[in-house]
Amino acid sequence: MAKQQKAGSPFDALRIARLGKPAATPQENGETSNPLDIHTSRQLNSHLRSSKSTDPEFMKFTTYVRKITHRAVKTRLVSEGRELSDLIEELMFKWLEGR
Repeated sequence: MAKQQKAGSPFDALRIARLGKPAATPQENGETSNPLDIHTSRQLNSHLRSSKSTDPEFMKFTTYVRKITHRAVKTRLVSEGRELSDLIEELMFKWLEGR
């Protein structure tokens, strides 16, 4: 009986947009990985920093934006390997500089 191929992740399209290739399975790259082992761009750039949620220099900020705008921005940020919070902070800082 033929072996059925495992269905892809709903995030495969985002991964391909960012890395240009589908993710290797643990068997293909010789590892046993935890699928919940996810890193943010901040964690990838600095392994010594704490998360933003526990860093006293950061605060949680909630606002409302149109869904279509959020989806388009988030898609672009994923392809660039950036986080939404970094973009918001950058835009707010530039706005303050212009005042």
